[in-house]
Amino acid sequence: MKNVRRSFLGQIEAKVGRVLFVVSQGKDMTKLEIKKESGLSMSTVLSAVNDLREEGLLTLETKKCASGGKPHSVINIVRDKAVYGVSYKSRTLSAAALSLSGEKLVSRERYVSDPAISPARYVEEILMDLCHSAPAPISIALAVNSAETQALSESLAKKYRARCFPTGNVAALAYRCLWETGETPLAVLGIGNRIKCAYLSEGCRVAEAGGLRCPVATTRSGNTYERILALSTVEERLRLARYRGVYAVEGDRLRESLELGEYARTLARTIASLAEEAHAFLAPRRLFLYGDYLTEGFFERVRSESRAPIERLRAEKEDFAVGAAFLALTEGVFKR
Repeated sequence: MKNVRRSFLGQIEAKVGRVLFVVSQGKDMTKLEIKKESGLSMSTVLSAVNDLREEGLLTLETKKCASGGKPHSVINIVRDKAVYGVSYKSRTLSAAALSLSGEKLVSRERYVSDPAISPARYVEEILMDLCHSAPAPISIALAVNSAETQALSESLAKKYRARCFPTGNVAALAYRCLWETGETPLAVLGIGNRIKCAYLSEGCRVAEAGGLRCPVATTRSGNTYERILALSTVEERLRLARYRGVYAVEGDRLRESLELGEYARTLARTIASLAEEAHAFLAPRRLFLYGDYLTEGFFERVRSESRAPIERLRAEKEDFAVGAAFLALTEGVFKR
């Protein structure tokens, strides 16, 4: 078993969950191997294996030894079950299916063209799309910020006979970090127009930490243009249009105003102070920062301002769906 996954095993208290996790990370495991990896007694292992076989989560086969010795039983995770994660971010609905061993099976994306339409309306469609290419889910996590998410979660739980968890994108990233590092407690600070902090220890808690001041683009005449931030000049200088600095317009080009540099420095100090507060109050082993405009250069500026140890977290749209699926796997399968 990989060291990261071995470390994660320590977070699972349920004995049945520990046995299931150990088997999910191996192949053709014997009961003695499961006992050794899980740290449980043989009687507990035998009982858990029987229970999991009855649930249809484990298989037990008898194999002959290549050397001609006595046949022995081998135990494996079933391959016909999966967990799903769904995320909505930047008008894109993403979904991913993982095997019970945590391997990605398939992913899908759908662009929601009309911002007035709730993304929850398309969740069932994208889940059906997953079902065509992956096994049916036994656990689902929805990182979809919508007033309809709770009701949708209950509906999906009945439809698929699966456990279903409404969650958020920052929490999804926290579970992704858990599976990549195997360490807890950990915290993810999501920096955007609204700031959220996910703290993952025995469970996951998400707290809102307010918002950042985001100046809009202005012309010399005082007119305000939100769409001006989508111009290639801004994307070239700041990588992502979501970073809202102050600009002056010269003809068809944008020129950074004198205020932008000071704004960037102030923003870096603000984020650094938030990281320090999160580290002081939560005392995580790892503290990750994520933000749409948190480029490498800007992150280095934040790190130079912060007295707390911080790590930059990179994430594409699909990573949020994968993180949500890891939440579904962790909480809905191993920690049930």
